[in-house]
Amino acid sequence: AAFILLASSSFAAAGAEKRILLLHSFHQGYEWTDSLHQGVVEELQNSGDKDIELFVEYLDCIRNPGPAHEKMMAELFRRRYAERGVLFDAIICTDDDALVFLRERGESIFGNVPKVFCGINDFTPEHIKGMTNVTGVNESISVGETIEAALNLHRSTKTIAVVSGSRRTEKRNLELVRQSAPSFSDAVQFIWLDELEPHALQKRLGELNPESSAVLMLAYLLTPSGQALTVRENMELITEATSVPVFGCWDFLLPHGAVGGKVVHGHSQGAAAASLALRILAGERADSIPVVLESPNRYVFNAAMLQKFAIPEALLPPDSQIVYRTAASLLSNWETLSRRLFFAYDLFAENTTPMLLIDPDTGIILDGNHSARGFYGYPELKGMNIAQINMLSPEEVSREMERARSRNNTSFDFKHRLADGSVRDVGVHSSPVFIDGREILLSLVIDETERVTAQEALGQRNRWIVALVVSALLLQSVVLLQLLRSAAQRKKAEKALRESERKLSALFASMTEVVALHDLVFDEEGRPANYRITGCNAAFTKSIGIPEEAAVGRLATEVYGTEKAPYLQEYGKVAMTGEPSTFETYFAPLDKHFFISVVSPGENSFATVTTDITSIKKAEQLIEAKNKELEQVVYVASHDLRSPLVNVDGYSRELEYSVEDLLRALDDESFAPPERERAIRALLPDMTDSLRRIRGSAKQMDALLRGLLKLSRLGRAALSVGSVDMNELLAELSSSLQFQVREAGAALRVGRLPSCRGDAVQLTQVFANLLGNALKYLDPQRPGEIVVEGRIEQDRAVYLVRDNGIGIAPQHQEKIFQLFHRLNPSANEGEGLGLTIVRQILGRLDGEVVVESTPGTGSTFTITLPAASKKGE
Repeated sequence: AAFILLASSSFAAAGAEKRILLLHSFHQGYEWTDSLHQGVVEELQNSGDKDIELFVEYLDCIRNPGPAHEKMMAELFRRRYAERGVLFDAIICTDDDALVFLRERGESIFGNVPKVFCGINDFTPEHIKGMTNVTGVNESISVGETIEAALNLHRSTKTIAVVSGSRRTEKRNLELVRQSAPSFSDAVQFIWLDELEPHALQKRLGELNPESSAVLMLAYLLTPSGQALTVRENMELITEATSVPVFGCWDFLLPHGAVGGKVVHGHSQGAAAASLALRILAGERADSIPVVLESPNRYVFNAAMLQKFAIPEALLPPDSQIVYRTAASLLSNWETLSRRLFFAYDLFAENTTPMLLIDPDTGIILDGNHSARGFYGYPELKGMNIAQINMLSPEEVSREMERARSRNNTSFDFKHRLADGSVRDVGVHSSPVFIDGREILLSLVIDETERVTAQEALGQRNRWIVALVVSALLLQSVVLLQLLRSAAQRKKAEKALRESERKLSALFASMTEVVALHDLVFDEEGRPANYRITGCNAAFTKSIGIPEEAAVGRLATEVYGTEKAPYLQEYGKVAMTGEPSTFETYFAPLDKHFFISVVSPGENSFATVTTDITSIKKAEQLIEAKNKELEQVVYVASHDLRSPLVNVDGYSRELEYSVEDLLRALDDESFAPPERERAIRALLPDMTDSLRRIRGSAKQMDALLRGLLKLSRLGRAALSVGSVDMNELLAELSSSLQFQVREAGAALRVGRLPSCRGDAVQLTQVFANLLGNALKYLDPQRPGEIVVEGRIEQDRAVYLVRDNGIGIAPQHQEKIFQLFHRLNPSANEGEGLGLTIVRQILGRLDGEVVVESTPGTGSTFTITLPAASKKGE
């Protein structure tokens, strides 16, 4: 099963193995909660364990404080989960209110489920007193570092106004600031703006001197009178009342006008909690996992506010992150930022598919890879606005970018103008990625001009054919009227009629399109019930495999072997109204796709011109498959690579802290040599573990990138297509696998196989991967059997690779072909590329692969390829 995110009222899907409840203290849409939530979700998605269902609940304690609401939520959860037998393997709770809820009511509702907390302000053992089976992540604000940053960056500051609300955590954080204030008494005066109603708060803020004041925002989410405010409303209260710089200790303040500080990072808190939950799911007890006391805070600053208050970036603390850069700022710093922060940049730059990085707010193209620059031909593609290229209006372009940004749509059909003035039809696949804290659209551009042009030409050609058929039928009718009008002109009319028939027959016979004439057949109530074929061309008889004499004069149900006449409703409407029609359809009895034009040459009759577009549809399916591959590459670039990168960042910081502790131990003269040695040795295991994890994450990133490059090269490899003797190919492959088969204690049997058309080298790779997988996933409880068989079905060669291994659960049977998907990452080595490569190679060879499997019984992979011709060509 894939990772599944369930809304609060949803229930587990069948077959899932692990369930996690994510219990938020506050409401959806509250920036801090959303940031925590995103961190949890992404960490679980990026884990190797995909069999997780995530249930999400919001206590909504800011807008509904008090015990009455908590009691109501407890009763709701009891009915929703306990009474329905929904059991959880772990619970992640965010912020203090959710932890208190679990401490007081959780066990009676959910049982003694392992619990992981995050966002708990200044954790002490008192927070979990009386609880068992619990661990988590501490949240503590970096008060001193943020005040110090404010004084260094806004050096004229002599007064800091500290703003705080009436919530329990806001009061606790205010106390922390009061404790830190004496350390700065020589440099700055503090004004305490707490327990004030909004109007009084704004009045006091308006009295601040803009030249020598700053605000330290501790959150003001609850007024003394009990009014709940959003973060946006918090910041609006302040920024409307004063023009001084606002510093803060939380990342969610930055989008609303805060300069920044050393901030509590919600996403990191959520990710850290999710990683602890994954350890629990892997078998560790929560009580045996130490609480993470070091809050993962970081220096983060708002680029727009730095510019507003003329703060040079050079003054920022080392390793500061700058977010919310303007598009112009991103563009001017792009050479540095792109390689430092977009960690799949090399893959982007060298990809053979045209790719663009676009700022969704302005439409400015921040970068285009080599393929994009070649495709568009503009000397300075970087820095242009996408509206200069897209044929839509600027308003429509902005609207489509917003749809891509919100993920309401990821695939678009546009017309793009190239540097030479030509216009190309393109399919664009866009997905947001984050660069320097700013959302950027990564857009893949597929040139579909030939396909669109072919479809338009097909429609135009069919319209001309219909016009010719109608003209010929009208001419024939005129000749018949002449025949009836004058006996003296009969011979001349008969000659003209024969000439008309000859031309019409020649037209019919030479056309590659399927043309047929029909008359409606009505039932007793006068409704169309069938239709009779009154004429057809050679292409028609070839297409359906019935001679003309066997088709003409017969009913459609007899000719096509169907219970109802195909498309009777569409044809009947044209025949009875005279209005022509066109449509595309898939006709199952012939297993073909058709484009059909219908016209009425006379009352209750109709003519059809049908074009076989099966090859076009196959090409479209191939394009769609390629697009899905590209979307997977984008997903890997923006998600799968993020997890090891976060690990490298986190453990390098842990290593940095250990080095600082080591230096302090070395410099502390109060330590006797034996004590100093013990202190240093106590640090070494953590340092060694951090280095090991950093190396492991680097290897993981390297494997992901090597895998992507491997797929990229595979897609560009030249093919040598010809007749392939599959018996010879499998004999050589079986011989090379003898040692592995013997080691596995298995038996490999290969039956008589038909030849096919393909590339022998690529097909060797396909069957090597399939047989390798079969050996890897044998059932240790019984002797392994692997069988390869083949047959011919019409013009296709069909091969079966069957094993009696552990089998594949239904929910995995399509996902195993996805990039980097592995059934059991902990039990087997590998990159998760084998079956992706199989499907990609077969797609290039006009082949297919599907799997049927039953857990505990085994799997059968069915491969179809074009059969070799009898001449072996």
